[in-house]
Amino acid sequence: MPGSLKALRLCITFFLCCSAGVSCFAQPQHDTLSQYYSFVYQAGQAITQADYQQAAKSYDRAFSMSCTHFAIDIYNAAVCEAINQNYDRLQVLSKMLILKGADSSFFHKAVFRAFTDSHQWTAILGSYPALVQQRNRSIDTSLIRHIKDLIRRDQAIHCMLPQNAADVEFIRKMNRLNDSLSESLYDLFVQYDYLGEDILGANFNDTVLNPAPLYRALVVHEFQKNGTYLTKALDSAIRRGKLYAELGLGWLELGHSGRIRFLGDYFVYKDTLRSSWTFTDTNSGIYRLNEKALTRLLSETPTPRVLALRRYYYMDEPESIHRRMIYRFRQYTNDKEMPPFRSALPLGVIGNFKEKESEYRVLKDSRIVGVP
Repeated sequence: MPGSLKALRLCITFFLCCSAGVSCFAQPQHDTLSQYYSFVYQAGQAITQADYQQAAKSYDRAFSMSCTHFAIDIYNAAVCEAINQNYDRLQVLSKMLILKGADSSFFHKAVFRAFTDSHQWTAILGSYPALVQQRNRSIDTSLIRHIKDLIRRDQAIHCMLPQNAADVEFIRKMNRLNDSLSESLYDLFVQYDYLGEDILGANFNDTVLNPAPLYRALVVHEFQKNGTYLTKALDSAIRRGKLYAELGLGWLELGHSGRIRFLGDYFVYKDTLRSSWTFTDTNSGIYRLNEKALTRLLSETPTPRVLALRRYYYMDEPESIHRRMIYRFRQYTNDKEMPPFRSALPLGVIGNFKEKESEYRVLKDSRIVGVP
């Protein structure tokens, strides 16, 4: 189908969805995705309590749903089974990760060390060439190269921003390039019915899985300048299970204008987790938790509209978000002592890893997080 017709079809879809409100999507699809995320959030809660057996069971229930099974969830399930020493199940999950784009070197992590000495891993290595061939039939490597070229263009100018931040003409040039790259990315969204893991695979780099897709920087830069060009496409991708809900919602809260608001003028993630940005020097910064906002989130009775929005975006419950947020902060400050689970909660990170002790003090002083 020609690109213009695809664009027209997508625009019509967006128009109908925006006109109909939260009930515009097919209920069966919404119910399936709601159940998927419900099981995933249950697994996340079990992880915060170090109940890895229960977490594994919840992930298994999530993977029984007929929808996209995201790499971040497969990976976290694999970590659970490595801890549980359930290598038969871990063998299945490892194959799923390989089909998502992981190389055999990805499993050279401490948490998988005993597994890679097992006969189940030997069996995986035997089937690895066939798995890679199967993966190459579904993942579009030429499309990935094209997206990487867009990213190179983006990074070439954004890396020059610090020394040109006061140059008005440079900022205009950068914004013009951002507009052009956003338009190119949107065209790809239309052409490929969004750019999900089904066509790009997941974002693996050696032994690291990045929950965000390859083109994250392009989206972030569009929204940081308060652009709206990608908003409807990402909204639709979340709803249809092509973009991980917490990741996508974190993106939609970027920028000053705001695209998704809860409780009046309040952002669930942005205002709670990273609203106060203070610079300690010219090269580093620290995110502080907005305790007043978080207290409001946990204590205020939501309106029917807010409840509908939370359901619309497959959100976890505020208390659960809070507990998982605490776990992630503790994981960050005690990374050598805790299992290497991955999270898509859009928490703030320091701008300079030399300031890690300062970040820890900020967290320790927080009455809400209560890092020990």
